[in-house]
Amino acid sequence: MNVIFFGTPEFAEKILQHLLSHSINIVAVVTGQDKPRGRSQKLQPTEVKQFMQDSYPSIPVFQPIKASDPEFVEKLKTYNPDVFVVVSYGQILKQNLLDAAKILPINIHPSMLPLYRGPSPIRAPLLNKDSATGVTIMKMVLEMDAGDILMQEEFVIPEDMVFTELEGHLLNLSCRLIMEVLQKMQSHLPLEAKSQSHHLMNLTKKTVAEDLVIDFSQKAEDVHAKVRAFSYQPGAYAYFDIQGKRKRIKILRTHITDIAATSPGKNIFFHKNQGWVLSCKDLGLKILEVQPEGGRAMNIKDFMNGISEPVFQS
Repeated sequence: MNVIFFGTPEFAEKILQHLLSHSINIVAVVTGQDKPRGRSQKLQPTEVKQFMQDSYPSIPVFQPIKASDPEFVEKLKTYNPDVFVVVSYGQILKQNLLDAAKILPINIHPSMLPLYRGPSPIRAPLLNKDSATGVTIMKMVLEMDAGDILMQEEFVIPEDMVFTELEGHLLNLSCRLIMEVLQKMQSHLPLEAKSQSHHLMNLTKKTVAEDLVIDFSQKAEDVHAKVRAFSYQPGAYAYFDIQGKRKRIKILRTHITDIAATSPGKNIFFHKNQGWVLSCKDLGLKILEVQPEGGRAMNIKDFMNGISEPVFQS
């Protein structure tokens, strides 16, 4: 069975690595365009492209500006593709491209579709304080994330789990489920497709800079949810006066306390024994891990060592 893989970021690269290490016959890979990165703004390959260059240089990698361009679709057809596996590719695949897969074009989506369609399916359940999320393997159709469900499995989210940890668990679950689907296809076993309940659809949005700013006038559970959703990258943050200088501090881990609130953003405790507890609208929020501006991530004891008490600046 010939598989063409579409994907761009690290999440996709890890799944591609898993497929190749388990002898899935990847005949070609399609990824996004090289992009400028870092201070030099030098063009850098996508994570998928870099992995293929380093580990599987004999497998062709394509970077079309428009994957559904008719000439490119005809080129892919020469690889006689049975299945497309698409993971965080970054382009909408039009019908002429979807039709080029002789068996199915399938997509790995890290949510329990129809929750959450769109670009931020892993962050959304954390922001919304959901108790569970999951992974869906679906048949691709022209409408984004709207195809029939081929396989789906739920994952219960631990109370203080942050984004990078949740992403890792959903990655492992994605690898297992896509292997089950492909093995069924290879063995000509039936795959029961279940249509989505489209009225339950919830569309996520891309993260913008304003989303990362912490507002301590919100309830503690809402601030805690934001910290979890953006930790460790890019990191939710607030500004504090530290020793007379305004500094941005990313807050990476928190825990909701039962301590009564004072004024939003005011320190309830900043002491080596009690730790650092900041007031939100209703309760105190204990700060467990931070990343000071220009520094590394560190636990709160290391951060508190040798600095004066930070004062929140709105």
